[in-house]
Amino acid sequence: MSKNILNLLATLLPQLLLALNSDAAVPISPVQDQPEARKLATIENENLRFSFVSATRGGLASARPLIQVRTASGWVVAPVDAAAESYQVVSAPETVKMEIPIRGFYPRWPDAAKGKSQGPRIIWDAGKSYEAIVASVEPVNPQQLKLRFHPLPVGSLGALWTLAPGGKSVKVSLAFTPTQKGQFSLGYFLFNRKPLAQVDELLMPMLVNAKRFPSEEYTLLQTQAPTPMSLMQIGPLSWAVSGDPGSTPFEFPVPAKSRYGLHIRNPQGQVQPSIYGPLVGTPESEASPGQRVKFNFRVLVQPGDWYDGYRTIADEVFGWRDYRRNGSGSLTEAALNMIDLYMDDAHGGWWERAKAPYQVESKNGSTQSSPLTALSLYRLTGDREIYRRRSLPTVEFILSRDGPHFSPIPENTGGYAKGSMKGPVNIFGATVYAGLWEMMNRRTPVLHDIAFPANAIRSSGTQQNFESHNQPFDEWLGRYLFTGDKASLDRAVREADEYIAKEINTRPTRELGVIPFFLMPYVPTWEGLLRLYEVTREKRFLDAAAFGARMVMTGMWTQPMPTDEQVKIHPNGFVHGDKLQLRLHKGIDQFRLGWPRKAGDAPERMIPAWQVSNVGLGFEQPTTYTYQTNGGRMIMQAPWTASFLRLATYTGDQQFETYARNATLGRWNNYPGYYYTTFTDLMQNPRYPYEGPDVSFVYYHHIIVHLSWVLDYLVSETGLRSGGAIKFPGLRQFGYAYFDNLVYGHAPGEVLGEKDVWPWLRRGLVSLDNPQVNYLTAHNGKSFFLILMNENPAKESVRIKFNPANINGGKTEFTKARNLVAGNSEIALTDNAATVQLEPRGWTVLAVDDLSIDVPAHRVPPPPKPSAEPGSITVEIEKDMNIRAAAIQMEPGPWDAFVWSTAASGSLKEITLEWQAGNQTGTVKDADYPYEFSVPVPAGETRFTFKTSGIKADGTSFQSKPASIGVSP
Repeated sequence: MSKNILNLLATLLPQLLLALNSDAAVPISPVQDQPEARKLATIENENLRFSFVSATRGGLASARPLIQVRTASGWVVAPVDAAAESYQVVSAPETVKMEIPIRGFYPRWPDAAKGKSQGPRIIWDAGKSYEAIVASVEPVNPQQLKLRFHPLPVGSLGALWTLAPGGKSVKVSLAFTPTQKGQFSLGYFLFNRKPLAQVDELLMPMLVNAKRFPSEEYTLLQTQAPTPMSLMQIGPLSWAVSGDPGSTPFEFPVPAKSRYGLHIRNPQGQVQPSIYGPLVGTPESEASPGQRVKFNFRVLVQPGDWYDGYRTIADEVFGWRDYRRNGSGSLTEAALNMIDLYMDDAHGGWWERAKAPYQVESKNGSTQSSPLTALSLYRLTGDREIYRRRSLPTVEFILSRDGPHFSPIPENTGGYAKGSMKGPVNIFGATVYAGLWEMMNRRTPVLHDIAFPANAIRSSGTQQNFESHNQPFDEWLGRYLFTGDKASLDRAVREADEYIAKEINTRPTRELGVIPFFLMPYVPTWEGLLRLYEVTREKRFLDAAAFGARMVMTGMWTQPMPTDEQVKIHPNGFVHGDKLQLRLHKGIDQFRLGWPRKAGDAPERMIPAWQVSNVGLGFEQPTTYTYQTNGGRMIMQAPWTASFLRLATYTGDQQFETYARNATLGRWNNYPGYYYTTFTDLMQNPRYPYEGPDVSFVYYHHIIVHLSWVLDYLVSETGLRSGGAIKFPGLRQFGYAYFDNLVYGHAPGEVLGEKDVWPWLRRGLVSLDNPQVNYLTAHNGKSFFLILMNENPAKESVRIKFNPANINGGKTEFTKARNLVAGNSEIALTDNAATVQLEPRGWTVLAVDDLSIDVPAHRVPPPPKPSAEPGSITVEIEKDMNIRAAAIQMEPGPWDAFVWSTAASGSLKEITLEWQAGNQTGTVKDADYPYEFSVPVPAGETRFTFKTSGIKADGTSFQSKPASIGVSP
């Protein structure tokens, strides 16, 4: 072949490839280096050096990027794939709309003119794509350069690259001027692409992490991305594109108003971050001839792993920071308000017949989600009413029902499980049941027997087809903690090491889709690894827990970050809230708190932006997040926050504290409901769960969960502030959904060297006049302790008033206190009060001494002796029914005999219990399902003898033989 022919082919081949590519969804032309490539322009700072050198693309004179990054060893040339980089313009007619299916997640772009109801779910298929090829690069100043592009059939494109001093990302500003009317989206593909096998880590929140690469192309909307970014880590470098704050105003994320979209899979099925904006189907994409369409985004190439890249984009690009403080009430007061709400039968949603809160999503349903907390509340407060009305019924539910959901009217119930009386509840494992046993002073042996059958462990179950977030090592660790069995600890360590090797060191590849809860299969079982570290102090478990917790961070919103501005909320007195057309359930009744709406229940007003900002909140699962014209459904349930505070204590990484604070502080003054879908301050009213209007889904079974982690937050915050010098032992409550935290009150702790200190939290012990101060109260019998924590980054003054009558019965005056943090210096009290100054984010501990405090719930009873009678028993009646009984006791003295039948609803016309305890006897009848009896047994009686009889639905009768249960003498 002659040299002339070869030269002709070399000239024509790029044009031929360009022509062939013109029909591709995303045309991308090949790049050829010039024999003597010239450096056209450079921008640089301390971290990056971006240059463009001359090249040929698609047969046209062009330029390609050359990138250097500064590492610990100096400047390194990044291995750029110049042919991968591409600028794109999508042109679509005005008839193309962006839609999100009602129960879908992915956006679609149907064209009404073509009569299509289902359009593509990738932006580059929403219209015709045009490749924009760089024509020239010109320096503007040392931090800016300008790119001009070859003309397109639909208009002209320009770009400005800006590298700020000290920055780690480049801001790219695109401007397109069309020659025709239509909708236009501007796209950019990063200058690197790899097969998945050559990539170490992916991150495109909320759907992609680890190596969970999408099997199909889709556009992830900016409002669906907690941090709008698409990143791949390859060896020592991370490569990413992200949104830019300049592309979005301060507004609540509403899917239909998304400004741009992200991708991590390119049209050829490789890993390649890309970004498009504005989106076809939104007003910003519409333009007439000569009218500019603009879009800003960021480009990142950085040494370090995925987390380093995430931190740069969250912190530098979007301005993530610790921005919250308390609002009109402290977190402690909010917790006290939630305790009051939990004890309110009507507004707390307690269903006595079910022995549980109403399940509002299921007609005639009930749910127990945090049983250990119900016992903890009695031990924390010392309030016997809490034990009688909540703790005891909760234990009875856990023993008798077979799952967390139960309907006393199963013939007319909703979609949740009807349940049966063939308990115990199946989702909780050894750790929770042993925790219940421990919380009850080890005086209810049936709980121990459930936890550790045949000296083994009870495994956690699954719920509603959720993928379990719990692991066997969680339960083996629990067995060690409650029995001291070293072999159980060894097994927990061994299984945890295997889990780390399989699920953390080897990055998961299975695509999870839009159904799972983010805090469950999307992230490793970091909570259990943290607990294992707290027991063993083995650093590898802390490192693994911190790794998993940092993955949790990626599911929390970092944008749009609020400024000091005021924003208008409830325009025209309207707040759209969550699914306002939907009524909830309270037994058989359909209702919604605060409905029908009342005039003035959500007045329009101006409010500081930080108070209503969504930044710091997370989401439940992709499918429950998206509603097209409402805001995305973020959630105010954040049980991970207390563990983050403990991680901050152990690792010294302040980011853990920042994420915890931004999710928690200043958002509500009572239980706030679950979802947050628009800027509103309704939840900051302590009366919100009493009056509404319910715009957040008030879930009754979530009240105790929310209260539980708030209490854990307060205790963990004291540990963080004191550097570990304040510590209270906790028991782990987990197993229901992603609700995982520690509960307290079963044992005393330590406060700055003071021993045997019991956490004691109940209303009326003290009062504070400054809502910026969180506090925790405690005692050791002879001293009362008040731990104060300023949540404001400014000095605060707080007036404290003690209530001696509620602290030390019979005493009416406290005259002095000592400041444990200030060398035990004395503080004079006048009228039982004093004013204390706290430094910015400062803390202190006050103590009032020479007291005689006696809280029965804080007495340490002697270890129980063996009982002459079993703590639980099963009496066989027939194949499908038996009678079961359990002795339930918290403290020496009175106890309760709980007897129930496993008979199904409607199978009995009547059941009778005849019982004897000492010289007391009784007969009780029950004709309503569930067929159960709870009999108080007086102090001094350790044996309860009973028999049952009844009439079945078919008219036949039955009678059980006498049986006995008992407690320790």
